[in-house]
Amino acid sequence: MASLILLSPIIAKADTASDIAAYNAALDKGDNDQALKLLKVALENAKSLPPDNAKLAMIAYENAYYYAVFEDYNTAYSAIKIVDNAFKLKPELQNGSDIDEYNFLYALIKFIADDKSNSDKKSVQILNKATEKIKNKERIDYLFFKSNMMLNYHYLKAYDWNNLARGAQRQIDALEKTQDEKLDNYRVLAYLNRGQVKFVREIRGGIHVTTGTHITGKKHSDWEDALTDIALAEKYYGKPKSIDDASAAGLDGWYGMIKTYAITYQPSNKTNDTIKNINKSVGLSEDGFFSNVRKEECDKIYDDDIGRRISYDSFMVAHNSFGYVRAVFDIDDQSIIRNVRILSSFPNDGFGDNVVAGIKGTKINKLKPGTPKECLKDYLLGVQFVTR
Repeated sequence: MASLILLSPIIAKADTASDIAAYNAALDKGDNDQALKLLKVALENAKSLPPDNAKLAMIAYENAYYYAVFEDYNTAYSAIKIVDNAFKLKPELQNGSDIDEYNFLYALIKFIADDKSNSDKKSVQILNKATEKIKNKERIDYLFFKSNMMLNYHYLKAYDWNNLARGAQRQIDALEKTQDEKLDNYRVLAYLNRGQVKFVREIRGGIHVTTGTHITGKKHSDWEDALTDIALAEKYYGKPKSIDDASAAGLDGWYGMIKTYAITYQPSNKTNDTIKNINKSVGLSEDGFFSNVRKEECDKIYDDDIGRRISYDSFMVAHNSFGYVRAVFDIDDQSIIRNVRILSSFPNDGFGDNVVAGIKGTKINKLKPGTPKECLKDYLLGVQFVTR
């Protein structure tokens, strides 16, 4: 149970035994649903007390914390506003407390519960400041990682690479202190975010980024660090759930784009070996991220070069020198390509549109004899766009 440290030692002696004991008993049994119901009942009972009562504030804080943990942010918001009101009516309730944790919880709940907060610059700044203040506290828990994830998502949408770099590094620094596998989803996003920033710095320059230590302990160029982070994100993600796994395709898209950039623009004949070593260093399968959803015998099932049908139009040539697309399609009984789906298209949707326009409805002239029927459905295709 989260302890409410926002009360003075004298006020903290208020009798909350009957309500909280029932809640704790359910929590100890692992019955989270019942525990939350009892905690909510405790708050309803406490509402009969004056609005500045210490017991009411404590139980409301408990509700706010745990409903936030279980992602019921509307209920959490209602509870935290009760605490906020109690503090305003009786400021001495905060005596001897760690107000940073309260401010963090309030800012996070409000940020998520209030849709407008996600695009409000002031709300973002308040949450970022509150999160930064508690990063070195003893209780760096789930809500800290949730806060960083929400902030980083906002920074990514806003193309705020500097703040995304700081937020991703703050997340990774905290994650390195724990091996809890329940936090792997946050690891995926943190390494993806840091890899994205590193790659943007590589191709654009002039962007200050805290890179951290490369996993091999050696100094590398930015694209190597970026690819390492994306590979780590793929490692913690695990295997794609299906051929149409959009999240896996997004990771694969970033990996494919950085790999395409490195092979094309790095003046080294050892680039492919470097990429293999990166995968090996992070424990990523050399068979490829989508290896468990495609069969080896399905690779290159046709003799003609399908890439020749895909154009690289003048707009793309003028605005992007490289790109990467992961597509899926079926082949019907007449060897015609049908049901083309674009799983990921980087750095923009235009590359995926070019793939669809180039192959949809076209005929594969020479299928290899004896091609298994299962290879004619959900064929996975990676397309690299490169111009010098």
